[in-house]
Amino acid sequence: MVLKTLSSPHWTASSQPTSQQAQPPKQEFPPVSAQNVKGNIYEVKGGMGANAGFFIGEKEVLTIDAKMTEESAKQMIAEIKKLTPNPITTIILTHSDGDLATKKEILGVIQSIEEKQNRIKALVKEGKSLDQVKKIFNIEDRPGGTRWMSLVEVIYLELTEKR
Repeated sequence: MVLKTLSSPHWTASSQPTSQQAQPPKQEFPPVSAQNVKGNIYEVKGGMGANAGFFIGEKEVLTIDAKMTEESAKQMIAEIKKLTPNPITTIILTHSDGDLATKKEILGVIQSIEEKQNRIKALVKEGKSLDQVKKIFNIEDRPGGTRWMSLVEVIYLELTEKR
């Protein structure tokens, strides 16, 4: 990724902000929420940045854009996890303006998922059972009620075709 810095000949040491100058108040943003559009299509509102969206497929989730900050992106992922245990496998970025999370933040989420997948693949090759893998990743079954599968369980079951 190439970053360009714009500079102004009018920017001088005296025009740089000092710690004594008032800092602008931190802007509050509404919480991230997912609203059903139709069927398995959702719009993500709130947080910092433009609206985003996602589609819940049979075994995976496709997202459209990823919010502007890491915090808003994490909130978006949390909203998706409330609706499905399916992993996010595709992120479509509609543009590269500043209202989307940076490439680094998005790649960080993807890298984290890929690292889990690779670790689980290695454990499956070693012959580990699902219960053993869950224990390694500190996944505990919650008693009662609706139970969502963790990403670890989904990956394991997809790798062993037991889903």
